[in-house]
Amino acid sequence: ERGDLVTLEFVANENVTSASCSFERGARIAAVMHSSGAAGVCEFTATVQDQLGRLSFTIDAADAVGNSMQRVTTTTDGSLVELVDLTPPTLMSVTIAAASRTTGSAETGDVVTLEFVPSEAIRHTACTFNDGSVREASEYVTLGGGLKWICQHTVTGRDELGQLHFTIDAVDVAENSLQQVTTTTDSSTVTIVDLTPPTLRSVTLASSGRFGGSAERGDVATLEFTPSEPITSTICT
Repeated sequence: ERGDLVTLEFVANENVTSASCSFERGARIAAVMHSSGAAGVCEFTATVQDQLGRLSFTIDAADAVGNSMQRVTTTTDGSLVELVDLTPPTLMSVTIAAASRTTGSAETGDVVTLEFVPSEAIRHTACTFNDGSVREASEYVTLGGGLKWICQHTVTGRDELGQLHFTIDAVDVAENSLQQVTTTTDSSTVTIVDLTPPTLRSVTLASSGRFGGSAERGDVATLEFTPSEPITSTICT
């Protein structure tokens, strides 16, 4: 996998004066060659740019009088190397913000955007917000040419007031899972607030008097109303 040293060793049937080798996996890979007499060693270090899969190679050489060896592309013992990715992805940056009238807060109807940049190409990612909703992330290219992923959440009445919590899960192209992320890298947060005054959907006034719509001394007048949302206190005068 990335960071590992791949070594190709060979022994010719006679001394060689020039030898070269190359590795290929999607593109030709630069290698370091060491040879002495009939033996040679070719090395390269795998990087994230190398495509996953079986690593191909070529060995070319010539003897002291200039006779070229037929190019070699296979091992004599059947050995091979597969480039694999066993490293889980990470998120290099995570930010959250809301399109709202107050910085750092959001109310019903506002859109919250969660942006993140992975350390490598990822195949699938999803975000979950604290109302239990799951959002598929979408990828886009920034003006600088980099890649970002975003999840968006529209605040509804199901969101509890207070800090909006989230989780990010992702899988890279080699099926390695991201360790779930629940915090931003820049300490940004969004707090769900209620800045909308309540209203009364219905208001009725009735009397216990003998005549409808009228009351005399001793009668009880009842004022009934239905608020648009839960209220904690009210006063009638």
